[in-house]
Amino acid sequence: MRNILLIGVAFVFSLLLLSIIWGSSVQRSNTLGAVDIDAVTISVAARTVDIGSKDYQVSKFKIYETGGKDDVNITMLRFYNNGDANEGDLVNLKLGNDNDGTVLATVAKIEGKYVTFNLSPALKISKGQNKTVVIAVDVVNGPTKTSQFIIKNDYDVTATGVSTGADLLATHAINLAGDTNAGFPIGDNPNYNTIVVSGNKPYQVHDVEPAVALDASSPGASGIVAGSVRQVVAVFNVAASNDGVASLKGITLARAGNIGTRLAVSAKPKVYDYSSGSLGTLLGTGTNWSGVTTGSVSSVTFDTPYSVTAGQVLKLAVTVDTSAAIANDTFQVYLPDTYNFVSGNTLRY
Repeated sequence: MRNILLIGVAFVFSLLLLSIIWGSSVQRSNTLGAVDIDAVTISVAARTVDIGSKDYQVSKFKIYETGGKDDVNITMLRFYNNGDANEGDLVNLKLGNDNDGTVLATVAKIEGKYVTFNLSPALKISKGQNKTVVIAVDVVNGPTKTSQFIIKNDYDVTATGVSTGADLLATHAINLAGDTNAGFPIGDNPNYNTIVVSGNKPYQVHDVEPAVALDASSPGASGIVAGSVRQVVAVFNVAASNDGVASLKGITLARAGNIGTRLAVSAKPKVYDYSSGSLGTLLGTGTNWSGVTTGSVSSVTFDTPYSVTAGQVLKLAVTVDTSAAIANDTFQVYLPDTYNFVSGNTLRY
């Protein structure tokens, strides 16, 4: 009789425990969020990118909370480089929040074809809402190489419910934002959000490659300089190699130094013919600087090609407005070329 009673009690307890577990599971499933990810179209055709480009946007992805039941935290995103660019070709990779411009995470370079961004703090996506992330890179090498960042597998995304703490498996529905294929991988259509490194030198040429060097008269070799509205900050010598004619179409300049915003983004550099030892014909005016920190660039397109014949050495002078410089400021321009790095002297104010 006692055994029957014990069995009955155990059976009732088991039913009660099963009911609690089942009820908890039902309640938990009713509160879980859901994550869906899609590629966002920058371009369906491959884009050509010059060596020296900074913060160039390669790919975008939109992350949705589709369950409408819980906010979601994204703490890791891993992307596969679906191209042949080497690990050192693209550096200073940034994952940004495309909605507000915030940098969420940075990675020095590609590692074994993958780029893993660990987000701290997490990217929070409110229930029923979405956010777009963008991958930007600095292009330092890799002529003719390609890069396309894709998400290969659902486990390349770490997502958790804010309230439940539950791990959520990412999915990919059809064409919510840009990629018309369902499932994984995401963003792998041929040429979709793909870049091709052009291999251009910082100087744009036709036919014959010129040799570029810093001229001995370039300022800043010694002593303190005074800022001015049209200050010559560097003088470069340009010579045609072999027995051909070099025809320059433009030049890309990079900046360095601590002058910061006192040499504004809008302080466009100008390039002059300096063959006479003084400023001659204005050859071209640069774009706005890409920023005010070291490595920021400006591209100058010449109004007409600048020809250099065999045996001839011509001079290019670069001017910028440094009139706002204060004591102990420094400024420098250089050609950001992986193969033929030419740097102006550091100017000290």
